[in-house]
Amino acid sequence: MLAVLHTSPDLDNFESTCVPILGKIGTELKRRHPSTPLIVFARGACDCNNLLGALDIFDVITIDGGVERSTAREKAGGKAGLQGNFDPKFLVPGEHTGKGKVREEVRSMLEVLGPKGLIANLGEGLGGKESTELVDEFVRAVHEESEIMIRERL
Repeated sequence: MLAVLHTSPDLDNFESTCVPILGKIGTELKRRHPSTPLIVFARGACDCNNLLGALDIFDVITIDGGVERSTAREKAGGKAGLQGNFDPKFLVPGEHTGKGKVREEVRSMLEVLGPKGLIANLGEGLGGKESTELVDEFVRAVHEESEIMIRERL
């Protein structure tokens, strides 16, 4: 996976500097390892996922928690798969969380992003306060709900 940490709001700079470099790195990696899937994550710069998709190099584009799901596939170019963007706040115990809420949010994510061509993952990493039971429910819900959706669409 190719990860880029971008904390500056200067997306023009990301476009003019990082995108061409990511294109060169991705092209070289594909040349050397053509059968290895290539994943890119432009954390903090997912507004530029359309530019990364346009390179037509990456097999999967990661979307962080700030990405609008309804347009994520279109912005990524439609060819690449997506990875992300479940909100980890639903995995932290509290009055607004629980196994039912996790499953509901997983279902919502899958309905919008689609169960195919998606690596269901978090929009941000785990912070250490998550419940192992809720993390387990997330994994189970992804498998079970995506299987149901795929079967219903056949």
